[in-house]
Amino acid sequence: MNRIYRFHFEEYDEFDEEYGYLDESRHSDQQSLSSIQIHIDSIATPQGKALIRAIDLIWEEGEIIALTGPSGAGKSVICKFITGILPKNLESSGFVTYLSDEGNRDLSAMTEKARTSWNAGRMVYLTQETDLAFNPLRKISKSFKDALSLAGRSSRREELSAWFESVELEKELLDRFPHELSGGQVQRALLAIALATGARWVIADEPTSNLDKLTQKKIIELLLKLHAKNKLGVLLVTHDIKLAKTLASKKIVVGTPAIPPPSLQPAILEKQEQLLSVSNLNFDYRKKGWGRRIPVLHNIELTVNAGEWVGVIGGSGGGKSTLAKLITRLMPMQNGAISFSGQPISALNRIAQSQVIQLVFQNPYTSLNPRLTVIDQLKDAIPGPETNEAPWSPMLASFGLSALDLNRLPGYYSGGERQRLAIVRVLLKKPKLLIADEAISSLDESNQYLTLHTLQEVTRQTNMAMLFISHDLTWMQQVCHRIYVLDQGKIIESGATKTIHSNPQHAITRTLLEAARGNFDPNR
Repeated sequence: MNRIYRFHFEEYDEFDEEYGYLDESRHSDQQSLSSIQIHIDSIATPQGKALIRAIDLIWEEGEIIALTGPSGAGKSVICKFITGILPKNLESSGFVTYLSDEGNRDLSAMTEKARTSWNAGRMVYLTQETDLAFNPLRKISKSFKDALSLAGRSSRREELSAWFESVELEKELLDRFPHELSGGQVQRALLAIALATGARWVIADEPTSNLDKLTQKKIIELLLKLHAKNKLGVLLVTHDIKLAKTLASKKIVVGTPAIPPPSLQPAILEKQEQLLSVSNLNFDYRKKGWGRRIPVLHNIELTVNAGEWVGVIGGSGGGKSTLAKLITRLMPMQNGAISFSGQPISALNRIAQSQVIQLVFQNPYTSLNPRLTVIDQLKDAIPGPETNEAPWSPMLASFGLSALDLNRLPGYYSGGERQRLAIVRVLLKKPKLLIADEAISSLDESNQYLTLHTLQEVTRQTNMAMLFISHDLTWMQQVCHRIYVLDQGKIIESGATKTIHSNPQHAITRTLLEAARGNFDPNR
């Protein structure tokens, strides 16, 4: 089945009933000196499967355009076509032309070397895969200097520090390796490099999808501030329709526009046995150099009952993922107690533990083994002897994946498809407790709804419990019975979801609620 994605425009009036007056600075200047014309007849696989078809637009200097659409619609493919880094195994027909008072340039006709040279100092692509944004073996400062050298710019240490400070990053981070930075810090570092090279055109491919709401808010406000100050042209790729409408003067929709999903409701919960108990859990790690210990979790007390959905929310670096790894014994426990169904978690061997507790990771690019086909990974997930039956078929259909060819490696699929496949794989193990660590953050809104709705149906049918770790209160308010708010390794507030929403007691909780409403202020 071929997926052919077309597009349509939505240009916003100066006043919108839901969002109010739009900031005129986000609209293109009618007297702009340059623009980029993008025309795509088609992009297809070597087998002739159409991925993108019929796109034509003008991107003005200083204009913010939003590119939206469901997971797998080809948004990243469009970005790579514009930037000139489309994979060589894809067949494309179209052109990208730079239009200016000094003359026009057909960018798509350039050699790879010439296009790389042209991009340097003019156009930058901020990938959503922050794990791949920098060379993992080189310090950030070295990658920064390489980018400036390519653009013919000065790379003195004091200038690098100044650029980092302009995006609200500490200059000490220049001496870190990429894995030592959070996702939000990586995105800021990429913005600093874009500005330092003199880039006028920024393609931001889902720059905030895997970040917590507070960090999302800061990144978007920073992007708006830099856009206004430097007159950047921004192509913002996002599956967040509200964000697109709030920020952009023009929206491009690829694929079928999603119908806003109805609200979800937590399942009616009767008195149930306690499955998970976390008591007085503490964890720290030893900092290199002086051997100083840095606290990550402090005195965590948490419970989850059978059939219950419990939310854990907090900002980046708050310890949410560490908590998930300690519960699943991916990290060694230092002190405290974790028990499952009344017995210490350490009493379970690995096989027994995997039969009752499963974890879905945040990163869709590491959720599946990249060297095994998806069909083999689904087969491996089913306990007992192999059969000719395909018990995963109904589940794939529930997650909107029934049309996929499963005899392929994970790298073939989009990030959203990959993440849903990872969820299907763990559900085939029929766990009593599923820990979802930011498991829907990489999905568009319609697939977020579909995934949560399907998981709720699994809970109703099997009484599976859910520890739902997220940075997004928007969904958590709709699906969770109780919520724990985690900040800097401590639980600062907990209680019934309705109580947390209607009467938050802590300033951090109130800030999370504000961020969930999508209030952005570039002047902050």
